[in-house]
Amino acid sequence: MVPGTSMQGSSHFTWRGTAGARVQPRPLWEFTFSHPNGITIDGAIYKSPKIRCDRDYPGRPSSVGCVFPQQHADEWVSGDRASWWGSHVANAQSSGLPVSLHRATTAEVVANRAAACTTAPRPRPTVPGSTEKRECDEYPFASAAEGAASGTGTVRVLNIYTWDGSAYCNMPPTVNQTGEGGWSICLIPASDNRTGGQILNSLYKAFRVIPGDEYSIRIYTNT
Repeated sequence: MVPGTSMQGSSHFTWRGTAGARVQPRPLWEFTFSHPNGITIDGAIYKSPKIRCDRDYPGRPSSVGCVFPQQHADEWVSGDRASWWGSHVANAQSSGLPVSLHRATTAEVVANRAAACTTAPRPRPTVPGSTEKRECDEYPFASAAEGAASGTGTVRVLNIYTWDGSAYCNMPPTVNQTGEGGWSICLIPASDNRTGGQILNSLYKAFRVIPGDEYSIRIYTNT
């Protein structure tokens, strides 16, 4: 080393794992230094924060990735991206339903979808002035462990209205509209429902959210 200069480098480790596997290593680096004249130089030890490596991302058994599990997957989303979906999420959270959720297992997702919209009218109505169908949107999401099949309460339809005074969810509101238990449903345009799903999947991928991980989506409005 030359006085007044700095050195830098990188180190790596490899973990391949098997499908469905998870590990939580805590990499440790030990630095030792030597001097040609035998002068004693202190070493150093660095412990990184705990990380999680897995091959347990739903639907992608070959996907391998590592994250800091301490990092909560939390995202603010503009309500303009999917106004109906965003409004339903925001109002459902305001009614007392939990903001922080946990990603469901595949079996829980199937059960949530089967239970969520049984009280929604069929056939699904169309959006006024359009041929686009409405779809049943639920919160907590079907991909959340707190979803409709979790047994924490009953279904609710929020008392929301559009700018022209028409019923927002296209269903009569229920009496019980507050509290942490249960779930909310709303009939929203199919395009909004798809966009909401894309927003949620983007969050899962960005933070590598796997079953059991905590996450939250919050809606803000542009003023």
